[in-house]
Amino acid sequence: MTNLRQGVAVLAGAVGLLAATMVVPASASASVPAATGQALGALAPSCPDNWFCFYDGTNWVTRGRLSDCGWQNLANWGWQNRIESTYNNTDDWVWYEDVATGNGWWDAPRTYYASVPYPNTADWVYREC
Repeated sequence: MTNLRQGVAVLAGAVGLLAATMVVPASASASVPAATGQALGALAPSCPDNWFCFYDGTNWVTRGRLSDCGWQNLANWGWQNRIESTYNNTDDWVWYEDVATGNGWWDAPRTYYASVPYPNTADWVYREC
């Protein structure tokens, strides 16, 4: 978690660059192609409003979800090192982190990833609210 505090400024700039290439807004048209070549509408993730959801397969297979603010240990729910895709259906930023390496990624509000930058590595998650 120390790495998070030290690298927020650098990461914030990287998030903008990463978002331009990897994050698809939740309001995206169903005609936007997904990684598999299918229409996004057919693969759109399921995540309740005001929750952030994570999945142990690319393209949103097998869902876990949380809604609390602050730090949470994914091991408490058996989700450490399992996340391959995400959907942040909140108005807040969510950070996923591998504490051992400091690697992680931000999910912007109301966005989703069909495949996350560091699959199967996150063991903590932080909702900034």
